[in-house]
Amino acid sequence: MPPVSSLWNVDWLNANSQRAYPISETASRMDVSGSFRLPDDLLVDLLLPIHADESIDPVLFHLKSVGVFGGVVVIALGYDGNSIGSAAIDASTFVPNSRYRLFATSPFFDTIATLVIGSLNTILQTAGSFEFDVDGGMIEPHAVVPFLRGVQALYLENDGVLSEPIVGDVVLQAGRNALLTYIPGPVGEPDRVQISAIDGAGLNSVCDCGEARVKPCIKTINGITPDDDGDFKLLGDECIELSAIANGLQLSEKCADPCCGCSELGVVLTAMQNVANAVSSMEGHAYKMEAAIQNLNSVILVSKLGQQT
Repeated sequence: MPPVSSLWNVDWLNANSQRAYPISETASRMDVSGSFRLPDDLLVDLLLPIHADESIDPVLFHLKSVGVFGGVVVIALGYDGNSIGSAAIDASTFVPNSRYRLFATSPFFDTIATLVIGSLNTILQTAGSFEFDVDGGMIEPHAVVPFLRGVQALYLENDGVLSEPIVGDVVLQAGRNALLTYIPGPVGEPDRVQISAIDGAGLNSVCDCGEARVKPCIKTINGITPDDDGDFKLLGDECIELSAIANGLQLSEKCADPCCGCSELGVVLTAMQNVANAVSSMEGHAYKMEAAIQNLNSVILVSKLGQQT
């Protein structure tokens, strides 16, 4: 029987510190330069949940890089040679078999991986940054699992007020003059629901512009019809200004605005009144002159008659 000191604790994490897992047994665990070999006791467990997508190949997930910078160890994961996220371990606060979260980036933005770091004793004996490809750092496919997280609830918001959570099976139902269309996405793209505003289709009827209507809608202006979208353009210029009012438009002629104010018009009014008074006085004098002429004519006529007798 071997001495007790030669026996290892065979629980899960301790056992993994003596083997490649969660790195695949088929991986070389050598970096791309061939100068660094990943120690078994660094990464002892991994949970990498990804969204269910048939285009994702689990065997393309791999250890992307390991960086040792002073008392900090940075571990990055990758997919098919591209980094998807990293986690940093501070040696000053590290406890063996500690768990660290790794928040992945696009296209795995919804992935939150869990790394279990067994020991830093071996990795801290070196320094630098070491890159791995799929062959050198492939992750055991058993550690890559599809997550079943889905929509937990729907909320309706109106004027900033949220409804109670809607859970369970939910059906999106089209309302009046609306159409919902399911559009399957191509490989690698999400499915979509398209919301369209439409006419007819058993919903509200289209605008009836027939002459039989009591209040027919406008179809043309001066014989001009709107465009295909029903828009009719009214354009102003430097003299004509268009402004919106309730249920209509207001046209203003800007070039015919008066150039004189009240003070100038007051002077003109006074002058016109003086002219009117002068005209009235002249009319009085004209009447007097007319009477005098008539009297003179009478005197002359009488004088002529007297001479004849």
